[in-house]
Amino acid sequence: MFLLSAFVSKADSYSVGDSYTMEVVDEMQLPTIMVIPYKKSGESYKDILQNDFDKRIAVAAVQEGFNQRGVTTIDFEAKMNAAMRSANFEMNDAQTVDKQLIRNSGSDIYVSVDIKKDFAANGNRVSLILKAYETASGNIIASKQTWSPRFRTSAIDKLASLSIKIMLDDFLAQVNTNFQKKASSGNTIVLNVSIASDSMTDMDTELGNDMIPLSDLLRLWVKKNAFKGKYHVQGSVAEAVIFDQIQVPPKDENGNPFSVSDFAFNLWDYLRSDVGIAVKKRVDGNTVYITIQE
Repeated sequence: MFLLSAFVSKADSYSVGDSYTMEVVDEMQLPTIMVIPYKKSGESYKDILQNDFDKRIAVAAVQEGFNQRGVTTIDFEAKMNAAMRSANFEMNDAQTVDKQLIRNSGSDIYVSVDIKKDFAANGNRVSLILKAYETASGNIIASKQTWSPRFRTSAIDKLASLSIKIMLDDFLAQVNTNFQKKASSGNTIVLNVSIASDSMTDMDTELGNDMIPLSDLLRLWVKKNAFKGKYHVQGSVAEAVIFDQIQVPPKDENGNPFSVSDFAFNLWDYLRSDVGIAVKKRVDGNTVYITIQE
């Protein structure tokens, strides 16, 4: 009984400064975050959720810490369960599903959580390792690792909560600083342009007034419309072109926020009106899908 009381008392002492954090949070636009478990090469999120209870506890503790600080979070387990119910889950391998799960989550940032345990005769402690990545680009924007104090308890959830109380304010400050920098320089999106199976067009087809290959028309349009011309082509074949990073402007010409949907509409309108081909568009999170139909 004494040990439990001491644990609770000391845990409460680590909450100093939370009110200050809330004041800072109220002054800035926070990103939407999805907290996910760290996975090694060859692992899948499905396996971790089913078999690694410690990581599930760690993810829940980090997500609760974000929610307490006013950050909007997307529940990873709910997204994973929805993906598992989807017909596409059985059609794709686990690694493909995992990538799609993150890319289409709707989050600005995803935070990977790993946990280490150190159990000893003089007490137990856990360390949480947090890494934040921009969802669209996969670029890391923050990282932090902290050990909890030692206590004579095997309650992983309590030890994880202690570690979070110690580290989360600094970690969230890192995330916000880098997110605000990126917000002022535009959002990063992914563009996937593919050819429908019954289309007579491919990326080598010459189109437009100047009869330029479709792949080059797309690249030139993206270059012109990307913020400060910043973009990167992941790959281009006859059936598809993927731009894995396109920097889009933070605001439109009228000073209004510029969204992923705005970018998708502008490209759709260009291909339909200026190039003269039928296309379909779809937006999932920060990814734009364009399908050439004729």
